[in-house]
Amino acid sequence: MPNPDPTGRGSAVALSVPAAHTEFLRRTFIAVQSGLLEDLADHSDRLRDSHRSRREADTFGRLLVAVGNGVCIPDPEMRAALGDPARSVDHANEYERVTVEHAALHGLVGQFDAARTDAPRREES
Repeated sequence: MPNPDPTGRGSAVALSVPAAHTEFLRRTFIAVQSGLLEDLADHSDRLRDSHRSRREADTFGRLLVAVGNGVCIPDPEMRAALGDPARSVDHANEYERVTVEHAALHGLVGQFDAARTDAPRREES
């Protein structure tokens, strides 16, 4: 039987990313990669682990290509790299608080809408 993964790198994943998300992801990946490359160029002697910074910059480069091409072979480094920006965005936007507030407001609107449709209608005189 033929080997389904002859390269040993995993299966390619077709990405379905809306245009609005693509632009956000591109800007984010470019900003993170640029910051890492700048640190490597300007402060490599002061970095705790310059090899790790280089790998992270390469990972964000692969993520950028993946989003642009719409396909990638995800690896553990890519998955790990996405976690830090996601947590930063959640923290900066107070995601937990906003989702609770959103659920509370929309839950109340939903109850009002349900009461309006369930209420018996009066005939107008």
